[in-house]
Amino acid sequence: MRLYMIVPDQHKKEADAKLAIIKAYETFRQRSPDLREGEAKSLFIKLFNQGKISVPEAYEVGINHITLKTFYKWLEDYNLNGLYGLLPKHIQKGRKSKITQQMIKIVWAQIGQGIIRGKRIYEALKAYKAKGEIKEDLPSYASFARWFKHFKSENDAKIKMILEPDKFRSEYLPAFGDQTQQYKADYYGQALMLDATKADVMCRWKEVINGKMVEKTKRLTLTIFIDIYSRDIRFALSERENSYIVVDNLLRKWLLEVGVPERIITDNGSVYKSKHFQQVCSRFNIELIYTQAYSPQEKAIVERAFGTIATQFFESLEGYIGHSVAERKAIESRKKWATKLYKDENFTLEILLSPEDFKNKLEEYLEKRYRKEKHSFGVIKDLIATSPKLPSKITDERILDILLGEEHKRKLTNKGIRLHNTYYISDKLVDYYLEKGKESWVLVREDISDIRRIYVYDIKGKFICEAFDVKGLSKEVRAVEAKKSSKKALKKARKERKEIQKFTEEYSTSPYEIMLTGWKADDKQDKPQTKIVQFPRQTKEFENEEIKTAKKLANEKQERQEVAEQETQIFLSAIEKARYIIDLIEEGQPITAEDYEFLKEYSKTAEYKELNQMGVFPTLDELEIKIA
Repeated sequence: MRLYMIVPDQHKKEADAKLAIIKAYETFRQRSPDLREGEAKSLFIKLFNQGKISVPEAYEVGINHITLKTFYKWLEDYNLNGLYGLLPKHIQKGRKSKITQQMIKIVWAQIGQGIIRGKRIYEALKAYKAKGEIKEDLPSYASFARWFKHFKSENDAKIKMILEPDKFRSEYLPAFGDQTQQYKADYYGQALMLDATKADVMCRWKEVINGKMVEKTKRLTLTIFIDIYSRDIRFALSERENSYIVVDNLLRKWLLEVGVPERIITDNGSVYKSKHFQQVCSRFNIELIYTQAYSPQEKAIVERAFGTIATQFFESLEGYIGHSVAERKAIESRKKWATKLYKDENFTLEILLSPEDFKNKLEEYLEKRYRKEKHSFGVIKDLIATSPKLPSKITDERILDILLGEEHKRKLTNKGIRLHNTYYISDKLVDYYLEKGKESWVLVREDISDIRRIYVYDIKGKFICEAFDVKGLSKEVRAVEAKKSSKKALKKARKERKEIQKFTEEYSTSPYEIMLTGWKADDKQDKPQTKIVQFPRQTKEFENEEIKTAKKLANEKQERQEVAEQETQIFLSAIEKARYIIDLIEEGQPITAEDYEFLKEYSKTAEYKELNQMGVFPTLDELEIKIA
């Protein structure tokens, strides 16, 4: 009763009025003993609402009508807490409806974790209250729900920025102006946009994995270059996008067919920010521009191209699965019910394209429709034909094998250069290793068309030599190469030692004499000025040091291939070729791995054995002793 006494008089009157109604019911119940309890209460409430039972205290506070449920609640509260239980609820609880700053911080913390339902956030407030971290009383859930509804409305932008960035961007970020104007191009092939997406078409193919034929059914990744000036497209299809797909497939195609672009605009994908892709762009002086994260509007041109391909091309193909989750469900539903309702089993028979068929159809679509159709920006073929300028082209495809390879930094050891779990060796690497010592670091560039070959540069980028995969050579040839390299190293070491001995004889003053006289200062002599010779600069259309070195290496590679081809054409018979190889061995000259393999196989023939018995050819064992 102490709490009852300190509440305002108005609330006391309201509690007294409820108590008067309860007392009136007790009197009514005594006068109606034949009625059951539920019937008595229902009849009492009906008569009270009709004004046939008068309770003056209730009329004074405005209680003229009550429901049976409310009356039951009053009876329960009165039985539990007496007169105090009949007070208004907010007076009983003594709670403040005010949401404090601490509570608001907790609300934001829950939203930051992806929770947006008011009930779950209120549970979080109750949990922090139970821990003692919230000192103030919590409002009722109904009060919190009303406040939270208003809170979400006022902070809609912030909440969407956290939980739905796409909606935030489309609804709240400025949409005026053309975001692509900053990437405007003046001629065909000057600037490209690069991006990738999963094709909405299922493909099926077979491939050998670990010696077993495996069937795969997947969506392929479509990667495209689109020219900003004309919207012309080059594409690559792959099971999984990587830097080699972009560089060796897509960029190679553009460089040969169109030319070298000035800049490429793309997003922050790991493939496009890879070291390999950045290295290749740097070799061709291509500027890489990365768009802001979550800003597809900056790549509107390439996104629009994907949309055009999806709506025009993908929808017409076998294996089309839809652009969205809802569309995919609808397609699956059609397949399912075609069998159940219409007994049409042919409808559900899947005829999927192979990756090769998919590629051919996409090339045909681009050539026969996409480039000839009139778009909002014009006809692509006409824009290409009327371009005021064309980019510089790469005419020699051989140099791309060198320039498109990935570059690595490796340590040179006495075993060679280790790359991809194998060693690469070369005679010139021995000289470089002896000159630079153990701490010899080099830059290694892969030959993208021949994994057995690498190109070696020093740290400053100066070309040193080519090196070859040691696993590609037979054990015998490897032994010959090792012996040859060892002899070369010893020969050079002896030569350098002799030179040092000559210097020692020429400058034979003993260390003791130098100690006694070397401390005296010599007269300074005027040093002759170094004459600087300036070489003329060559200016050629798109040619840098990378291109020059690559051309030289490509020419040398081709010359070696031509010589090898000529040598194989010289011999009119196996006997003549065997005689030539045996002469080289007897003269102490090295032979190639291919020549050794030929001699080994030819020595097993009846013809060779007959010539051996005649004393024309020695046995293979005798030749191997000479090779060793």
